[in-house]
Amino acid sequence: MLKEHYLLEDYATVLDTVENLFNSTMKAVNMAENAEFSTKNDVLAEMNHSLETLMSLNRKKIDREVDEQAWTYVGSKTYV
Repeated sequence: MLKEHYLLEDYATVLDTVENLFNSTMKAVNMAENAEFSTKNDVLAEMNHSLETLMSLNRKKIDREVDEQAWTYVGSKTYV
């Protein structure tokens, strides 16, 4: 599933970021269970940072695929 959305070269970062997102989400669940929201802004910032990182890495894969398609198209043309 991850290989469909991220480059193999970025897997270590993706896995670390997903783990950070999971940990932040669990902090949010604990806050809800305890009705203790004093660190809400910190947890939201952590979650946002993780999501922004994942979005950036996904965009990197999309851009790479577009570049490869463009080069494939240019390479398939015969110029006289």
